[in-house]
This record gives sequence, C-alpha cells and structure tokens, in this order.
Amino acid sequence: MRAHSHTQHTTHTQHTQHKHKHKHIRATLCRYGFDATDRECALETLKIFLAEPKVPWDAMSFVTGEITYGGRVTDSWDERCIATVLKRFFARESLDASYKYSASGIYYPPAHGTVAEVVDYIGTLPFADAPEIFGMHENANLAFQREETNTLITTILAMQPRMVSSGDGKSQDDVVYELAQAIQGKLPTGLLDLDDALEGTFDKDSKGQVRSLSTVLRQEVDRFNGLLEVLWSSLTNIQKAIKVISGYVLVGMICRQQQAPSALY
Repeated sequence: MRAHSHTQHTTHTQHTQHKHKHKHIRATLCRYGFDATDRECALETLKIFLAEPKVPWDAMSFVTGEITYGGRVTDSWDERCIATVLKRFFARESLDASYKYSASGIYYPPAHGTVAEVVDYIGTLPFADAPEIFGMHENANLAFQREETNTLITTILAMQPRMVSSGDGKSQDDVVYELAQAIQGKLPTGLLDLDDALEGTFDKDSKGQVRSLSTVLRQEVDRFNGLLEVLWSSLTNIQKAIKVISGYVLVGMICRQQQAPSALY
C-alpha cells in the first residue's frame, strides 16, 4: 500500500499543478487566489501523512481541505466544494487497481512500478487537464477561456501607446519617463556594503556566535541589494522602451504626413 500511496501522491501532484487553470471558479461569488505556496504546503502535509503506518484518510482530508486550502475560504458552500473535490483523491478506494479519478478513465493511480514507469504514465496525461478531473462541468472551460480573453485584451489595451497630453503639454509617456528618472535619481548609486556598517555591528558575542539581529541584518542587506538591482534594471528598461516607442510613433506620424498630400491627387 505504501508504494501505491506514493504513486497516488505523484499523480495528485501532477493534477494539483494544473489546478490553477480553474482557480477562480467556485460555487459562490467569492474569489480565492490559491497559489504555489498552498500547493507546496499541501504536498508536504501529504508526505507526512503517507509516512504513517496506516494512512489517516479523515485527518488528511481535514487538514488539506479545511486548513491548507480552507484557510482562505470564507463561504460554507465553497468549503463543501473543496471537500468534494478532495474525496476523489483522498479515498481508500484509490488503492484499488481499478479505481479511476474521473469517468473518462484517463486519470487513475498507476499500479506498483518504478519511478520511471510512473513518470511515463504522467507523460501520457493530456497537456491541458479537462474540468472533469476536478469534478467540474465542461462549461468550466468556457469560464476559463472568457477570463483569459478578458485578461489578454485588458493587457493589450494597457500597453497601447497613449498620445493624450496633460495640461502642461506632456504626454503620458513623458510623465512616466520623468518619474522613472526621478526615482532613479533617488536610489543609491551602489550596493550596500557590510564593511560600511558601524563598528561592532557584526561582532560575535561572548560565546563566539554572531548575534541573531546581526544575522537578520545581513540577510536584509542581501535582499535590499537584490531589490536595488531589480529597480536599476527595470527603471533603465522603462526609459529605453519609452524612447523606442516614441521613436516609432514619431516615424509613423512623419510617414503619414508625407503621404497625406499625395492622397489628395
């Protein structure tokens, strides 16, 4: 049973990785942004339960459905929805060789075998999981496609050049360019150096150990230096992009002006 439980865990991992496709589809109007952190926590919990001599099915379902994922859920109907989906995976029947996760028979816990055989089985699964594996109707794909389309159109519209000028004659691109320059001018010109810290900041205590606050400070300095590098790169790229886009727009306007007289004849 232990080997079969491991294959169930592997298959469940594959399905969980694609669950984000329908992450906003729910029983009510509430929206829950489940992310990779929730999945990783659920898988770590699953590993702990599968290491038990006897799999605690009820506890496994409760912790995963009510705590790991249920912690974000605020509606009782959505809680029931999550519990119902988990029943397809956290069930004693899943240890049977004939058990299927869905009516089509495509998804099932593979029989005992090597890791390579399990990986081969996972490779045969559809690239885009059908809603049936999550206990959803085929219409769930329509909701997903509608949301993806709206996101794509909104993104395209947001990236479209805007030539509307503000009251002082500056376009929106000019305002963003100047703002990027202003932010860049306020940033440090170099990375923070631990050698510049006050004397004694990173000295060891009487036991020869670095103080905990000094360790935290060192980690925060590393994170801040990483943030500085991202800011420098992002602000520089924004300014370059605005210059390139403005250049293309200017060339296009010149071409249209040159073509306008000839269009009259």
